[in-house]
Amino acid sequence: MPTSGEYSLDYVGGSALRYADWSDSDVDAACTRWASQKMTIRWVRGNRMHTVDGLFEEFAAALQFPWYFGWNWGAFDECLSDLGWIDFSSFVIILRNAEQVLLDDCLDLPAFLRGVLDAYEVFAHPIDKGEWWDRPAKPFHFVLQISKEASHRWDLALDKVRTDFRGLSLSKEGQSVVWLDGCKREGETS
Repeated sequence: MPTSGEYSLDYVGGSALRYADWSDSDVDAACTRWASQKMTIRWVRGNRMHTVDGLFEEFAAALQFPWYFGWNWGAFDECLSDLGWIDFSSFVIILRNAEQVLLDDCLDLPAFLRGVLDAYEVFAHPIDKGEWWDRPAKPFHFVLQISKEASHRWDLALDKVRTDFRGLSLSKEGQSVVWLDGCKREGETS
Protein backbone atom coordinates (compact mmCIF):
# COMPACT_ATOMS: atom_id res chain seq x y z
CA MET A 1 0.00 0.00 0.00
CA PRO A 2 1.45 3.39 -0.95
CA THR A 3 2.28 5.92 1.74
CA SER A 4 1.69 9.65 1.34
CA GLY A 5 5.41 10.25 0.69
CA GLU A 6 5.33 7.81 -2.22
CA TYR A 7 2.67 9.93 -3.90
CA SER A 8 5.00 12.93 -4.08
CA LEU A 9 6.16 13.22 -7.68
CA ASP A 10 5.79 16.96 -8.19
CA TYR A 11 9.51 17.64 -8.65
CA VAL A 12 12.04 17.60 -11.46
CA GLY A 13 14.72 14.94 -11.26
CA GLY A 14 14.97 11.87 -9.11
CA SER A 15 14.44 8.51 -10.71
CA ALA A 16 13.51 8.24 -14.38
CA LEU A 17 11.54 5.05 -13.74
CA ARG A 18 9.61 3.97 -10.71
CA TYR A 19 8.42 0.45 -10.03
CA ALA A 20 5.24 0.09 -8.01
CA ASP A 21 4.20 -3.32 -6.69
CA TRP A 22 0.66 -2.02 -6.21
CA SER A 23 -2.80 -3.45 -6.70
CA ASP A 24 -5.15 -1.76 -9.17
CA SER A 25 -6.88 0.01 -6.28
CA ASP A 26 -3.50 1.30 -5.04
CA VAL A 27 -2.77 2.68 -8.52
CA ASP A 28 -6.20 4.32 -8.58
CA ALA A 29 -5.54 5.89 -5.16
CA ALA A 30 -2.18 7.21 -6.36
CA CYS A 31 -3.79 8.68 -9.48
CA THR A 32 -6.43 10.39 -7.37
CA ARG A 33 -3.75 11.89 -5.15
CA TRP A 34 -1.63 13.05 -8.10
CA ALA A 35 -4.69 14.57 -9.80
CA SER A 36 -5.44 16.51 -6.61
CA GLN A 37 -1.89 17.91 -6.89
CA LYS A 38 -2.75 19.17 -10.40
CA MET A 39 -0.49 16.64 -12.12
CA THR A 40 -1.39 15.45 -15.60
CA ILE A 41 -1.83 11.68 -15.54
CA ARG A 42 -2.10 9.23 -18.36
CA TRP A 43 -2.17 5.49 -18.02
CA VAL A 44 -1.43 2.86 -20.58
CA ARG A 45 -2.34 -0.81 -20.39
CA GLY A 46 0.36 -3.46 -20.62
CA ASN A 47 -2.14 -6.09 -21.68
CA ARG A 48 -2.66 -4.07 -24.91
CA MET A 49 1.07 -3.78 -25.62
CA HIS A 50 2.34 -7.32 -26.25
CA THR A 51 3.75 -6.14 -29.59
CA VAL A 52 5.46 -2.98 -30.83
CA ASP A 53 2.35 -2.08 -32.86
CA GLY A 54 0.18 -2.54 -29.78
CA LEU A 55 2.52 -0.33 -27.75
CA PHE A 56 2.41 2.40 -30.40
CA GLU A 57 -1.39 2.19 -30.59
CA GLU A 58 -1.82 2.39 -26.81
CA PHE A 59 0.55 5.35 -26.37
CA ALA A 60 -0.82 7.17 -29.42
CA ALA A 61 -4.33 6.91 -27.98
CA ALA A 62 -3.48 7.72 -24.36
CA LEU A 63 -1.20 10.66 -25.21
CA GLN A 64 -3.13 11.75 -28.32
CA PHE A 65 -0.08 11.64 -30.58
CA PRO A 66 -0.52 13.91 -33.61
CA TRP A 67 -1.71 12.60 -36.97
CA TYR A 68 1.84 12.61 -38.34
CA PHE A 69 3.09 10.04 -35.81
CA GLY A 70 5.22 7.69 -37.95
CA TRP A 71 4.66 4.36 -36.15
CA ASN A 72 8.39 3.69 -35.57
CA TRP A 73 10.80 4.14 -32.64
CA GLY A 74 12.16 7.47 -33.90
CA ALA A 75 8.66 8.91 -34.18
CA PHE A 76 7.72 7.48 -30.78
CA ASP A 77 10.77 9.11 -29.16
CA GLU A 78 9.99 12.42 -30.84
CA CYS A 79 6.34 12.50 -29.78
CA LEU A 80 7.04 11.36 -26.22
CA SER A 81 9.75 14.02 -25.84
CA ASP A 82 7.50 16.78 -27.19
CA LEU A 83 3.91 16.49 -25.88
CA GLY A 84 3.44 20.14 -26.89
CA TRP A 85 -0.23 19.45 -27.60
CA ILE A 86 -0.85 18.65 -23.90
CA ASP A 87 -0.84 21.56 -21.47
CA PHE A 88 0.90 20.33 -18.32
CA SER A 89 3.19 21.49 -15.55
CA SER A 90 4.01 17.96 -14.35
CA PHE A 91 3.31 14.62 -15.99
CA VAL A 92 2.94 11.03 -14.81
CA ILE A 93 2.55 8.04 -17.11
CA ILE A 94 1.33 4.92 -15.34
CA LEU A 95 2.09 1.67 -17.14
CA ARG A 96 -0.40 -0.82 -15.73
CA ASN A 97 0.50 -4.51 -15.84
CA ALA A 98 4.01 -3.72 -17.06
CA GLU A 99 5.03 -7.37 -17.01
CA GLN A 100 2.93 -7.85 -20.17
CA VAL A 101 4.62 -5.13 -22.24
CA LEU A 102 6.35 -6.39 -25.41
CA LEU A 103 6.01 -10.05 -24.48
CA ASP A 104 5.82 -10.94 -28.18
CA ASP A 105 8.52 -8.43 -29.21
CA CYS A 106 10.82 -8.64 -26.18
CA LEU A 107 13.94 -7.53 -28.08
CA ASP A 108 12.30 -4.09 -28.47
CA LEU A 109 12.08 -3.40 -24.72
CA PRO A 110 15.44 -1.51 -24.70
CA ALA A 111 14.21 0.71 -27.59
CA PHE A 112 11.09 1.52 -25.58
CA LEU A 113 13.16 2.37 -22.50
CA ARG A 114 15.41 4.64 -24.57
CA GLY A 115 12.33 6.62 -25.59
CA VAL A 116 11.16 6.93 -21.99
CA LEU A 117 14.61 7.98 -20.76
CA ASP A 118 15.00 10.46 -23.63
CA ALA A 119 11.70 12.11 -22.68
CA TYR A 120 12.68 12.20 -19.01
CA GLU A 121 15.96 13.90 -19.90
CA VAL A 122 14.31 16.42 -22.24
CA PHE A 123 11.72 17.51 -19.68
CA ALA A 124 14.30 17.68 -16.86
CA HIS A 125 15.94 20.69 -18.56
CA PRO A 126 14.38 24.07 -19.35
CA ILE A 127 14.30 25.45 -22.86
CA ASP A 128 15.30 29.11 -22.76
CA LYS A 129 16.13 30.36 -26.24
CA GLY A 130 13.88 33.42 -26.31
CA GLU A 131 11.39 31.62 -28.55
CA TRP A 132 7.69 30.86 -28.28
CA TRP A 133 8.44 27.21 -27.46
CA ASP A 134 10.52 28.06 -24.37
CA ARG A 135 9.43 26.27 -21.21
CA PRO A 136 10.72 25.57 -17.72
CA ALA A 137 11.96 22.16 -16.63
CA LYS A 138 8.94 19.97 -15.94
CA PRO A 139 8.48 16.94 -13.70
CA PHE A 140 8.04 13.89 -15.91
CA HIS A 141 7.64 10.49 -14.26
CA PHE A 142 7.05 6.99 -15.54
CA VAL A 143 5.55 4.53 -13.06
CA LEU A 144 5.45 0.81 -13.82
CA GLN A 145 2.84 -1.26 -12.00
CA ILE A 146 4.82 -4.47 -11.70
CA SER A 147 5.61 -7.11 -9.12
CA LYS A 148 9.13 -7.50 -7.82
CA GLU A 149 9.18 -11.02 -9.26
CA ALA A 150 8.36 -9.76 -12.78
CA SER A 151 10.75 -6.78 -12.82
CA HIS A 152 13.88 -8.74 -13.77
CA ARG A 153 13.21 -8.46 -17.53
CA TRP A 154 12.94 -4.67 -17.17
CA ASP A 155 16.19 -4.52 -15.18
CA LEU A 156 18.01 -6.46 -17.92
CA ALA A 157 16.66 -4.15 -20.63
CA LEU A 158 17.64 -1.10 -18.58
CA ASP A 159 21.17 -2.47 -18.25
CA LYS A 160 21.36 -2.55 -22.07
CA VAL A 161 20.51 1.15 -22.38
CA ARG A 162 22.38 2.44 -19.33
CA THR A 163 25.53 3.34 -21.31
CA ASP A 164 23.45 5.60 -23.57
CA PHE A 165 22.56 7.73 -20.56
CA ARG A 166 25.83 8.06 -18.67
CA GLY A 167 25.17 11.72 -17.82
CA LEU A 168 21.64 11.03 -16.63
CA SER A 169 21.04 10.22 -13.01
CA LEU A 170 18.62 7.33 -13.21
CA SER A 171 17.74 7.61 -9.55
CA LYS A 172 18.56 9.37 -6.31
CA GLU A 173 19.99 6.20 -4.84
CA GLY A 174 22.22 5.39 -7.80
CA GLN A 175 19.93 2.52 -8.77
CA SER A 176 18.26 2.08 -12.12
CA VAL A 177 14.84 2.48 -10.55
CA VAL A 178 13.25 3.29 -7.23
CA TRP A 179 10.61 1.06 -5.70
CA LEU A 180 7.78 3.31 -4.59
CA ASP A 181 6.98 1.05 -1.65
CA GLY A 182 10.45 1.74 -0.26
CA CYS A 183 11.41 -1.95 -0.16
CA LYS A 184 14.84 -2.96 -1.35
CA ARG A 185 15.46 -6.04 -3.39
CA GLU A 186 18.20 -8.41 -2.39
CA GLY A 187 21.61 -7.03 -3.32
CA GLU A 188 20.52 -3.36 -3.61
CA THR A 189 22.40 -0.63 -1.85
CA SER A 190 21.36 2.83 -0.80
